[in-house]
Amino acid sequence: MDVIEKIEGYGPTVLVRLAECGEPDSHVSPGADFLAHVRDKVIDLVERYGGGERGQRADVIARHRESIQGQAAWNAKSSDPDDKWRQFVELRAYEEKITDFGTPKNNTLEGRADLALFFIGFRLASKLLTEIEEGSK
Repeated sequence: MDVIEKIEGYGPTVLVRLAECGEPDSHVSPGADFLAHVRDKVIDLVERYGGGERGQRADVIARHRESIQGQAAWNAKSSDPDDKWRQFVELRAYEEKITDFGTPKNNTLEGRADLALFFIGFRLASKLLTEIEEGSK
């Protein structure tokens, strides 16, 4: 089985372990949707940047890693405020140490929630990219 196919099959339990965050309430919930969105966006971007072929993936990741991580992480949070706060609570984003990197640019509750969710998404994207890179050698 190809590493991309393997990752496509990852459900919330595996994604939570990789993201080092809280477990969603169910497999069909805002938190589970967030994790699945990061997973799917990472795969989509690797393939879009030319990593559809196994031998090209490591090179694509080396060139576009930061862009893929950032896009996957920022675009994962829900645009619906209620769902975004459910994601925040389900994934225990309130446990993220966002002030370790200074004061958030948007130093409001919403800005801090966005940044905490970004950290979770970024961590997950990074681990998925490493797995794709190692599985493509």
